Amino acid sequence: MAIFLVARDKRGISAKQLGKDIGVSYFTAWLMLHKLREAMAQWDSAYFLKGIIEMDDAFFGAPTEVGKRGRRQKRRRR
Repeated sequence: MAIFLVARDKRGISAKQLGKDIGVSYFTAWLMLHKLREAMAQWDSAYFLKGIIEMDDAFFGAPTEVGKRGRRQKRRRR
């Protein structure tokens, strides 16, 4: 459950909130959170993204002429 709660929030979760959500003490939640963050950092450092990457309407590594995508495109009026 702790892994799910840590991974689902874009902004992160505090140890205090994690402790409340899973019913453990602050210290236990803090320790779990630090171990999870360390494991996530090790996993991320082992893999690299390539090509065009789209995240929340942002593009990284794309050619400069990709056209308008995401929020920059014109919206159809109903």
